Amino acid sequence: MLLLASLIIGGGLGGLTLALQIRQQSPDTAITIVERSQFPIPEKKAKVGESTVEIGSHYLKTTLGLKQHFSDRHLRKHGLRCFFGKPQTDFSMQDELGVSELFGIPTYQIDRGAIENYLHQHLSALGISIIDQATVEKMDLAGELKQVTIKREHNGQQYKAQTIKSRWLIDAAGRQRLFQQHMDLTASNNHQGNAAWFRVDKQIKLDDWSEDQEWHKRLKQKGTRWLSTNHLMGPGYWVWIIPLDNGATSFGIVGDNQAFANGDFSTFDSTFRWLQIHHPRCAEAIADADVLDFVSVRDYSHSCKQVFSDQGWGISGE
Repeated sequence: MLLLASLIIGGGLGGLTLALQIRQQSPDTAITIVERSQFPIPEKKAKVGESTVEIGSHYLKTTLGLKQHFSDRHLRKHGLRCFFGKPQTDFSMQDELGVSELFGIPTYQIDRGAIENYLHQHLSALGISIIDQATVEKMDLAGELKQVTIKREHNGQQYKAQTIKSRWLIDAAGRQRLFQQHMDLTASNNHQGNAAWFRVDKQIKLDDWSEDQEWHKRLKQKGTRWLSTNHLMGPGYWVWIIPLDNGATSFGIVGDNQAFANGDFSTFDSTFRWLQIHHPRCAEAIADADVLDFVSVRDYSHSCKQVFSDQGWGISGE
């Protein structure tokens, strides 16, 4: 049996950054992370949550000290940009809302695979144990020491179940919502939210969607619209387009119930057909691209009755 000060369930961005912050503020704390995926994760088949705002960038670069990593591996974001109105083949004809020059505080388009693999190596070097390819079998959050039993499979080999006791137990496992289910903490927030997202192995440059020189001159740094978090806006939905440093581009459609009832977003093929009808210029740009992944989630928005307790547990991340 392993006895710890802090056990974090979930080795994604939320769990990894929390572990780093704990280690920086309390160097002697024994920390273990349990993650169901295998490290290193494929950099072009990772997760959404790529676009940062100023406070997030400040936390990652300054609080956690990851400035050099972000300079080396992540594209600088050129603000939020939205296109409204009837979809046009020539994007200079769209109504556009976006910055003409960069703000002083840098933000980034995060390559989730790159940062999570970097943090895995960095935390391991700091003496933080990361158990990958592991799933939680049982939890007991009562008492001063929390108890978790995990099961691990590595390279096809099943390992004997392991029990870990910890003073603090953190759920950073995202949409698995382990603690919410275990302690009946789920709460409705009455927000209608549905999403489908995918990545293509192609760098999409939205600047190529018009040859109008006056449109290009609107930006102080010509040819940088593609570095924005671009949104194609429609009734009850938006389509995001986010570039990544590894050459892939992230796409997603987020909509309310009515918008999603008007289309089929269950597969990439059906989603692509929807794009051909509603945003043909976007569909044309990705028609010849290799699709790296596809995820569709209905009713993704949720709330929680409690996210932190002085009894030694907390929920972090998504």
